[in-house]
Amino acid sequence: MNDLQVFRRAALERGTPEPVVDWWLGLARPQLLFHRYEDSHRAAGVPVAGTYGGYPRLPADVEWDGSLDLVVSIDCATLPRDLPGFPLPADGALLFFGTDYEEDCYCRSCTPPERQGRVVHVPVGAVTSERVPPEDPEDEEDEYPEGESLTGPFPIRWTHRWAFPADESTAVRRSEEYREAFQRYDLQSFASILDGDDAVFALGGYALHSQDELSAQLEEERYAGSEDWRQLAEWATTFKGYGNTGRAMWCISREDLGVARFDRIMVSTDINM
Repeated sequence: MNDLQVFRRAALERGTPEPVVDWWLGLARPQLLFHRYEDSHRAAGVPVAGTYGGYPRLPADVEWDGSLDLVVSIDCATLPRDLPGFPLPADGALLFFGTDYEEDCYCRSCTPPERQGRVVHVPVGAVTSERVPPEDPEDEEDEYPEGESLTGPFPIRWTHRWAFPADESTAVRRSEEYREAFQRYDLQSFASILDGDDAVFALGGYALHSQDELSAQLEEERYAGSEDWRQLAEWATTFKGYGNTGRAMWCISREDLGVARFDRIMVSTDINM
């Protein structure tokens, strides 16, 4: 995971001053990308890191009515422990729930937080059972055709990369000097965007929002001290309703991440119109 030196050499070879390179590398955040697990990975001894899609396995005291889809279930014991600034549970399972109905994502003021997304940590050894959502007699499947999102379940594996911010990020806009250096030395080319990758899900990295910088959005809503918030996970998907692509981002405060308070996350959605 020491591939930051690759970025350093590339930036210096392009004529970027060393102080600018040091500043830029200081903004790097670890990110785990999750991909479909194939037979070749099993033959190579790569561990299965979890499951994409399907039905959740939950303890009896955890409610789930099926209104949110299970996006991924991640086996925390398979994740690396040396992710700087990104502490994750050492064991158990992290379950990420979200919605790919576009109308729920558009109307944040009329969609309660519990309908936008959720994260549940199931401790190792907990007694769980698979939950199947009740059938809805008023299912509007014809009105909201399926997107290309939840086509699982299938097993997943992870790869690591370093993520960098885009020019909308508070880290870049903190001073005019940083903003000018970002543009002059084309640091945007190092920004990490999930679109176009074969990953189906990601942990960590930066929350990139094309319509509104995420920190400003957090300040405008009910989340104070937005610079203390960071992206916990990202899901690139095709939304039901109008077929637009976009991403859902689960965000968490640094304090809550440090004590595994995943019940206090918020979800932001960026839809490409």
